[in-house]
Amino acid sequence: VTFVPERSTLFLGDITNGSLLWDFESGDTTIPIDKTMACNIVQAVANSNGALMVTAGMDHAVRLWEVSGDSFQEKARLLGHTSEVYAVAMASDDMQFATGGFDNKVLLWDIEPKQTVTKVSSHFQPCKPSFSKDGQLALLATGDFPDFRTRLYDFQTASFLNNEISGYPNGFAEGEKEIILATVTATSLGLAKWNLTKKG
Repeated sequence: VTFVPERSTLFLGDITNGSLLWDFESGDTTIPIDKTMACNIVQAVANSNGALMVTAGMDHAVRLWEVSGDSFQEKARLLGHTSEVYAVAMASDDMQFATGGFDNKVLLWDIEPKQTVTKVSSHFQPCKPSFSKDGQLALLATGDFPDFRTRLYDFQTASFLNNEISGYPNGFAEGEKEIILATVTATSLGLAKWNLTKKG
């Protein structure tokens, strides 16, 4: 499910039609993408004005869609992953986005020109990368259940800023001085905070 900003609509997967665009004010639904294409989509994210949608696909491709009214038109098909692309996140300035795949890669892309600018390869979980508001930092998950760990990556310096932090990354807290972590054991699930001044 993806909220389309500046419009009272949700983009969501549908077993029968592949995808639906649901106007939650009027209750109307439309089918914005061909079913065959939509069934490949694992995750989607829109830019801040809702005019562009980026989708991660099971066919190893990342697609950019121009959103106009109730229809989506494919503008670009980007290749860089060698396995299913499982996650996508948009930077707050709408200039870049990141994708994560089952090939253990996290790729940072420029919207214009449409190309990768950074590749981070490691044993990452196929989670959604979380951007800081300035687009400089990303939270990435590594490890295996239940021993998940978080890495903080700086795109500007192309380096990790901390040792592995115990827990699964849920995103940046308000003010971005802390990150939210899910703590997992064989019998319980909880939440914790990590102060970013501890990074090093």
